[in-house]
Amino acid sequence: MIENLKAAQTIVNRLLKCGSDINELVFFVRENCTEEEFDCFRSSMGKIMAEIYFEGLAPLYKSHPELIPDSDDSQTS
Repeated sequence: MIENLKAAQTIVNRLLKCGSDINELVFFVRENCTEEEFDCFRSSMGKIMAEIYFEGLAPLYKSHPELIPDSDDSQTS
């Protein structure tokens, strides 16, 4: 996909930001819209977030495993 590590890091960071922004929007809709609107919006955003991961992040992580975020940040040795 993207061979340049620096470019891949920038892309990963921006895609992760997109996911974070979408997540914030889902919380906004939950607080400001009807339950029906929220359910529909959440479902749509879930599909978008899945595409971001499977079509954007996963291929980058496969090419550059060092870019995979550490999922054990909260645990110490």
